[in-house]
Amino acid sequence: MSRPLITVKTLIAQAGKGGAIELPAGALVTPAAHDWLASHKVPVPRPGPPGARETPHGREPTVYMIGDAAHPNIRALLPVMERRYGGVAFQPCHGNRAGLLDAVKRTCEALHECSQRRAVAVIRSAAIVNCIANKQPGVRAAIAPRPSSLFGLVNELGINMLIIENERMSLGQMRALVDGFVSAKTAIDPLIKTALGDGPSSESGGACAACGGNGGAYASR
Repeated sequence: MSRPLITVKTLIAQAGKGGAIELPAGALVTPAAHDWLASHKVPVPRPGPPGARETPHGREPTVYMIGDAAHPNIRALLPVMERRYGGVAFQPCHGNRAGLLDAVKRTCEALHECSQRRAVAVIRSAAIVNCIANKQPGVRAAIAPRPSSLFGLVNELGINMLIIENERMSLGQMRALVDGFVSAKTAIDPLIKTALGDGPSSESGGACAACGGNGGAYASR
């Protein structure tokens, strides 16, 4: 079954009619279209997939992605993620540091709101994202140096933000990392949990009142 494709041309045509821009449920939004929406600050009501639960944050996916919409790896990864996970909240960084910091903070706020949300940052330099993200409440971020590191990051550190340097891995390795991270149930080693000295809410974020922390229709994917 085919899904509607939303491009910049589609958005401009809708905007030209003077009405609200609406994205059909399950629509695939190109990276350029995501960037256009962000640059024009257009609020877009987007229905969730059938069976998705309403949360205080709307019918949102629980997968977030940070990156530069112009980068080839983002253009390749984003449509794959949207097909696989039924929708991705893309946070464009617009190719500059200010845009990157803003995208990281917006994403961290979303992670703190619900413990079942996950974020992936695919960028050139991971250090700044790692530093900023780990100072935000409810966020545990880590850089993936290689695909084999994912098990420890998920099962020992219990991360909810995976940071990938897009010049260090092949596109296939990135896809495998993202898929393994989003689909895995995270856990934290008790010794690490004690060393961090954080309470449950600051370790993994809160739980949406409506979805009870199960992430609605996306948690089981």
